[in-house]
Amino acid sequence: MADFPERILGMQPKIAVEGKKAFVVVDYTRFYIYNAETNQWTRKTFPINYSRHYITAYYSQHGKVYALVSPGMSSETIYEYDIAADTWKNLGILRAQPSGNFYGFFIGNKHFIGGHKHDPFSTE
Repeated sequence: MADFPERILGMQPKIAVEGKKAFVVVDYTRFYIYNAETNQWTRKTFPINYSRHYITAYYSQHGKVYALVSPGMSSETIYEYDIAADTWKNLGILRAQPSGNFYGFFIGNKHFIGGHKHDPFSTE
């Protein structure tokens, strides 16, 4: 595997794999695609501004990559990256209250997202 093109400065990278490609976000601001067939990394545009946003979940399925983004302590918004079109799309606000430790996955064609509130005493 080719070396990653830059140094990662401490924030955990977010990685999703679809087919023979890996989709990686580093330091919440930079989006790269690794192509296993060509053994090359390519930097792409990314709609999320780390000074105001952070990614709480990141996963892929069916030719798309999903990033669940929380702007500070407000609502969560879900973004979809269409691999074939090479575009990001804002799918809208998932919930109005902030949550933590989100995860997302598919079973068949059904999309599941879960997590919990920041309040440790909440039953949500």
